[in-house]
Amino acid sequence: MYYLSMDQSTPVEELKNLGPKCRDWLEPLKIRTRGDLDAWSFEDLYRAVRTRVPHCNAVFLYAVAGALLDIGWNEIPPDMKNKLLDIARSVDQEIKKKKR
Repeated sequence: MYYLSMDQSTPVEELKNLGPKCRDWLEPLKIRTRGDLDAWSFEDLYRAVRTRVPHCNAVFLYAVAGALLDIGWNEIPPDMKNKLLDIARSVDQEIKKKKR
């Protein structure tokens, strides 16, 4: 994903944007630190969470990106938000096709 000089051992609960609900979604994937989170691509992470949490949406990806960049999710640059939204839409369509 995106690298900063932030300590990779920082616990997820200390990262911006990731409240209890997001942490509950990450725990089954054994994502407990910034390094664990950083090891996932946005697409793979969204797919893994979305298949277990049907109401998960692109805002989750905004929260993750903001956490990795140490900024609020609403401060993410528009071009990055658009890329994350495209990822969410693509994975959502993939999941929808599999349900047919």
